[in-house]
Amino acid sequence: MDMLGIPSFLEPGAVGVRLLNALLDREDWARERLRSYAGKTVSLIVGRLQLVYTISSQGKLEQGHPAVVPDVKLTLPQDKLPELPQILQDGDFSRVAQLMHVQGEAGLANLVSDLAANLRWDAEHDLAKIVGDVMADRVPPFPSEVAEATILKALGASPYELFKKFDREPIASASIAQVHFAELHNGREVAVKVLRPGMREVIHKDLRLMRVLAAFMERLGPDARRLKPREVVAEFDKYLNDELDLIREASNCSQLRRNFTKDVERTQLLIVPEVHWDYCASTVFTMDRMKGIPVNQIDRLRAANVDLKDLARKGVEIFFTQVFTDGFFHADMHPGNIYVSDAPETLGRYIALDFGIVGSLSEFDKNYLAQ
Repeated sequence: MDMLGIPSFLEPGAVGVRLLNALLDREDWARERLRSYAGKTVSLIVGRLQLVYTISSQGKLEQGHPAVVPDVKLTLPQDKLPELPQILQDGDFSRVAQLMHVQGEAGLANLVSDLAANLRWDAEHDLAKIVGDVMADRVPPFPSEVAEATILKALGASPYELFKKFDREPIASASIAQVHFAELHNGREVAVKVLRPGMREVIHKDLRLMRVLAAFMERLGPDARRLKPREVVAEFDKYLNDELDLIREASNCSQLRRNFTKDVERTQLLIVPEVHWDYCASTVFTMDRMKGIPVNQIDRLRAANVDLKDLARKGVEIFFTQVFTDGFFHADMHPGNIYVSDAPETLGRYIALDFGIVGSLSEFDKNYLAQ
């Protein structure tokens, strides 16, 4: 975490290096030319933000230390910042080259200018890849000792007393919490979700920063105000605070499970884990362990003989059932939270995970959407 509580994988430097390397991955000629400058540093200054990168021996970029004096400095002047969003949307980096001031070692400076003028990116594809990397459980875990202490404080006993087996190493780690596999004394396999320590303070700091940025955006003009940035931040505030209460998440999970076990037909669509309430608290959530294939791993689904057309049909049916029949829906269904069962007895059924964000609709809302 940095001083503002922003996880390292979300820091501008980390996001920037992912984006730039995504561009370089598609351009062999660019990496080849950069290899000859391995070890050199490039500083990118956008307004008040300064990012430092080191060129690797593979011709890609690594985050550099901000105290290092760069060999080349690229500066996007403050008065050119309003043009940047449209440039990113269009993917035309030649316009960046025209706007930037480049200073430093002549050979590398010329190369950087050439790269900026010739690299192209696909906003939808490249941003989706970066967001996917962030969302797909790639956040560094916090120490197992901290997770054990959290369980002890919340449930009154150590995980090694509460469970027959408890895996010290987490199987998944995200920004809010991490998950450990365990086994109850009756032999039932479970997943234990433990809240990341200090998250409430971190999120409140981030929200304060977001409110400042939202107020700044509203001063930029009517187009920015039309996006209602302060209302967006308020929505973030509500849902992020909801996610910090794992009892609330357990309740969401239990409600969704009730909805999809009402009849045999529904049970064929979606598997929702059972909550084990004796092992739940505001910082600990224990549910059945789910086994399956992430929904975006198409090759694995095909290898498991999952009918993809039937899977698509079921996905649509699950969505409309949640929204128009129940008025209660899972609102965070990215690929990290959706699995598909590969067990013979439940092959091809969706598995829902992570119930921190849900939505609900009144009868008026449902009628409005339907019309």
